[in-house]
Amino acid sequence: MRMRHLLIFFTAFGMSASCMKKPNFNDDDGTPLAAESLQEALVTAWAGSDPLTMSKDEFAYVEKSIALGDFPPRVTFQDAKTVLNVTDTPSATTFSIGQQIAVIGDDNKPQASPGSQRDVSVSKNNSQALVAQAFTKNFLQSLQQSDSVKVLSDEDVRPLPISLELVGGLLYACDKADGWDVECYNLQVSDSVEPAPPSVAATPGCWGLPGCQLRKRVVSFDIIVNSVDPDNGAKIRNKVMYTLKLSLDAPFLARVTDFCYQGIGTSQNMKFPVTVCQTLRNFHRGTSGH
Repeated sequence: MRMRHLLIFFTAFGMSASCMKKPNFNDDDGTPLAAESLQEALVTAWAGSDPLTMSKDEFAYVEKSIALGDFPPRVTFQDAKTVLNVTDTPSATTFSIGQQIAVIGDDNKPQASPGSQRDVSVSKNNSQALVAQAFTKNFLQSLQQSDSVKVLSDEDVRPLPISLELVGGLLYACDKADGWDVECYNLQVSDSVEPAPPSVAATPGCWGLPGCQLRKRVVSFDIIVNSVDPDNGAKIRNKVMYTLKLSLDAPFLARVTDFCYQGIGTSQNMKFPVTVCQTLRNFHRGTSGH
């Protein structure tokens, strides 16, 4: 599953997720977290998100930023998703979703890369079937193998997952498997009300948001990944902390408003905090029905 590959990539650099709180990397891991409890928290947070609410021209723009040590965050990646077309049949609705991406270099200039387009078919009789499918272990793998999904070969410029994929992938982060010796701790679930992104607030009517604010469900948890150094056989224990914010007030493509991981990076025998965040910066609701 691609999300598990991403989790392994994160922990290889000792990173952990939370742009919402100060990380705590002491030896006290805290309260153990069962995989089932994490799954229940994420499914509950996602509840009510119906893919059939998408419509043509729905848009979500996300920026990925990295902060090293005490330096301010720097935007490194831009990802824009748009519902390009909606096709109806008596039994299903198919949404063509395009993603345009750009990598921000050290010169702070965006370098656009070819995007991707995927067709997502949703049953009219049971639109939640797509959600149920996304919340299975083989969903991301099946998406990548589908002829209707064009995925770039370069992992560094691969489009960010849509909100549904991201949540679906995290569901099984705490499940042990071959090559994935993992422990989870410190599940926290809370609700918050936050101002809409400035670009949304600048839109007349703030896209219908009461008070121009987003109600959010916040889910955070810690992961510890155990591995062995292939060179000397020493045990390696990487602590990873994640924070996810979801809002039912945002359009379907923009349901995940924040996804962060923070931890300790190492370079030339020096250790320093590393924070990586994916943050919703703008969205448009669809301008035409289907």
